Amino acid sequence: MKKRTKFIAVCAGAAGAAAVIKQIKKNAKKKTVEVTDKQTVLITGASGGLGKELAKVFARNGFDLVIAARSEDKLQALKQELEESCNIKVTVFAADLSVRGGAEILYNEIKEQGI
Repeated sequence: MKKRTKFIAVCAGAAGAAAVIKQIKKNAKKKTVEVTDKQTVLITGASGGLGKELAKVFARNGFDLVIAARSEDKLQALKQELEESCNIKVTVFAADLSVRGGAEILYNEIKEQGI
């Protein structure tokens, strides 16, 4: 069985990218784990633009997604579209990563759900 990381982070917004990467580096252990199920990709800024398009690309390639942005309505619509068309699991988090502590809150919510 091939060893690989279980979780991938892709950040479309500059503020989100800086905050999430800093939080992951602060909290994540640098090791690989045995993975028998799908990998999950975190995409910030997924409600539109580059983030939304990245979500579609990863979904078409069979990755489960965690999508985050401020607009929960847009995220829920994207979730429905991708789960129906790509047969993947999408988890939605409404989060503002431009505010102080936003990335830490998102990180903790993802960790609490065991993703």
